[in-house]
Amino acid sequence: MKKLLLPFLALILSIGFGFLGLTAEASSSSYLQEKQAMIYADKFLKENVTSNFLLNYEYEVYDVDDSILGYYFTYADENGDTGYILVSASKERIPILEFGVGTERDNFERGFESGDRTYYLGALTYRSASNKEELHKGFNDLKNEAIKKLENELQDKSEKLTEEESELIKESIEDLRNEQFKSMAKGNYVNEWNALESNNLTPSNYLTNEQKVLAVNRIWQRTSGVKNPGSACGPTAGAMVAEYLNNIGYNVKYGTHYGGDANFINHLWDEMAWKWGATMGSYQKHMEKHLNLNYSRQKFNIIAWDTNDFNDYKRFINEGFPVTIRFNNLTQGNYWSDWHFVVGNAYKVTTAGDFVGVKDPDSGVNNIGTNYFAWNPNYKVITLSHITVY
Repeated sequence: MKKLLLPFLALILSIGFGFLGLTAEASSSSYLQEKQAMIYADKFLKENVTSNFLLNYEYEVYDVDDSILGYYFTYADENGDTGYILVSASKERIPILEFGVGTERDNFERGFESGDRTYYLGALTYRSASNKEELHKGFNDLKNEAIKKLENELQDKSEKLTEEESELIKESIEDLRNEQFKSMAKGNYVNEWNALESNNLTPSNYLTNEQKVLAVNRIWQRTSGVKNPGSACGPTAGAMVAEYLNNIGYNVKYGTHYGGDANFINHLWDEMAWKWGATMGSYQKHMEKHLNLNYSRQKFNIIAWDTNDFNDYKRFINEGFPVTIRFNNLTQGNYWSDWHFVVGNAYKVTTAGDFVGVKDPDSGVNNIGTNYFAWNPNYKVITLSHITVY
């Protein structure tokens, strides 16, 4: 984390004097300006993350039609620890789209250097492009490339694939053909906006009502020595889960047993047949097998859910086990990977929305903390995989 000496007084005074006028202005319009968004970011962070920090506006993020979708801010607290928060520009979306605690996302520098815009496509998904035409072309190119890759795999290795693997590839091809490039869904978030616009907060109506964080250590999928870094998100998620289970006392093989994280990721990559794309079924089957290599008094079972309920996710975390999450749509993943895996290690229940906290194996070497994204509407494009022990 960067250690900074921070001038807090000027920021606090400016925010305090401007709060009433800006929230009143925001309440009368469905569209927010940058200064209004900064007020909401400040209030949310104070009630959910830290009370003493310096908030900096970085840039606007765009929708797929080139309209402004939100405002991206970074912050650093009095200890120099950093994070970020993304506030919606429209009241037709949840107020706080995403925020990070103890983390820095590093996937924007290339776009800034070339003067590109940053587009937000949903949870954890930022993409740089010069305009919407280039953005849409990038999606279509990726879609066609992914279909071709899977078709070639099906044809070239038909004799080596099991019937189950062949069917999974065919299903993935069909899903890709049907996928459309869409804007992040809108909805009715009146209650969430009202919670942020309330001028009086007491202990009885603080924004955060419930939260839990599991001590999962983040592992970077592009660590030196990883042989296939562009498609290693699933194996890296598995490596994080295995290390966590070992740390809390279970007899599970993890990175140390293989000579380090990179070797362990490579081992899981080979086991999970990641060459033709990750599916939750492949992860579930091979990760369950791996976790049970050394079992004696306990046995691990991994169950996948695609009918998602936030209370189920909370229950899994409260039981003390991380949840592997797979994004099922093509546009997830900061490098436009075919699909993307993360490890759910936390949640926050707030009056401004419910949030899933994850460790993201991608988005730069410094993205080490917990990234929180809004459950709604992102739950529609994810599959959950949770662990039981018996």
